[in-house]
Amino acid sequence: SITEGYIISTEPAAGETAVKGSTIKVVISTGPELKKISVPQLKGLTKDAAVQKIEANGLSVGEIIPEASKLDAGTVIWQSEEAGTEVNEKTPISIKVSSGPEG
Repeated sequence: SITEGYIISTEPAAGETAVKGSTIKVVISTGPELKKISVPQLKGLTKDAAVQKIEANGLSVGEIIPEASKLDAGTVIWQSEEAGTEVNEKTPISIKVSSGPEG
């Protein structure tokens, strides 16, 4: 819960004495533990609905990659993390979006 880079504790503790030249142990925070988020199902959604769902779940939008497919243009056909996978909050989730059939 302590901000990254801040000192959590020292050994000997604050106020205690230490022998000149002795080693002082300092524990520094790596930042608050990130909340785990379950990745939602995005495949089959429209690009806009998928982006909204990513953001609403505390994740961030990664790359949006167009790719030809048999599905209607604008439909999500792939996501970088499978639905139900536990990831840290704000993890970027990339999606591939159908650009429709080739040719």
